[in-house]
Amino acid sequence: MRAIGTRLAAAALLVGVIAHTAHAQRRPAPTTASKANAPAPAPEGNGGKTNFTLFAGIATGDAYDLGFAVQGSFRIPLPTVPIAIRIDPYLARHGGGSSYDVGSSTLSAAALTLLGVAGDAEYTFKTTGSQVEPYVLAGLGMYHGSGGGEGSTDLGLGIGGGIRFMKRWAAEAQFKSINGFSTIPLMVGYHF
Repeated sequence: MRAIGTRLAAAALLVGVIAHTAHAQRRPAPTTASKANAPAPAPEGNGGKTNFTLFAGIATGDAYDLGFAVQGSFRIPLPTVPIAIRIDPYLARHGGGSSYDVGSSTLSAAALTLLGVAGDAEYTFKTTGSQVEPYVLAGLGMYHGSGGGEGSTDLGLGIGGGIRFMKRWAAEAQFKSINGFSTIPLMVGYHF
């Protein structure tokens, strides 16, 4: 079961690296034309350049205590539409419940671990003269929930939004529904 999570995380990392490399190769080579005659650079897709954000925070869960959540976000803007594609590996650890349903399994341990990866579409609202960029996102993912020696891998739906601020920081909230299990991670992130 850990092998599945490791493979998902490695696949998400590989996709992000390939997408970043492909984006870098599409850039035109510098020319020797003078700056006065050089054309203005073409605007990139909504929200700027490809980046990676590391998020951390808390996550609520169905009928038990708060847990912690960690998420990566490989963000790849599309050049011709105002949408960016995100690959988001996710890990959360919840505790406090005596039994709860995750997908097709009833887990009876005192803790639940969720590990997965989602593909999201993100739309960033244009702002002028501000370092704050609000955005919304939605997507699908595969998540493995485990606890008490049992586990289940299921499809999940996510929807949420957030803001980027001070050029390097972000705050984000999502609602994730994973085959009947609901969680709301509230996270703060740093862009690399």
